[in-house]
Amino acid sequence: MNGKYQVCPRCDGEGKIVHPSLSVWTHEDRERDPEGFYEMMQGDYDISCPECNGQRVLLSEACETYTERRHRQIEDTRLFALESGDYELYRDASL
Repeated sequence: MNGKYQVCPRCDGEGKIVHPSLSVWTHEDRERDPEGFYEMMQGDYDISCPECNGQRVLLSEACETYTERRHRQIEDTRLFALESGDYELYRDASL
């Protein structure tokens, strides 16, 4: 372990993220609940980043592990979407 730190890739160094159950708002969601969307954008529903525990940085090895795990999750989702013919899921997994 070399002890070098890097900015947390999960929260981009913010130390917090939008609660995962609220992080994806559709246009219909915004139309139906504009106040809730505004509150989310203002950070009212933020939680401490589960990857860095709000510290904003990780050891380099932890960053690499997170990045590899995230790429596997994206590829697994994309493969499932291709096999199921779910174009929207495939597109969203690419974001």
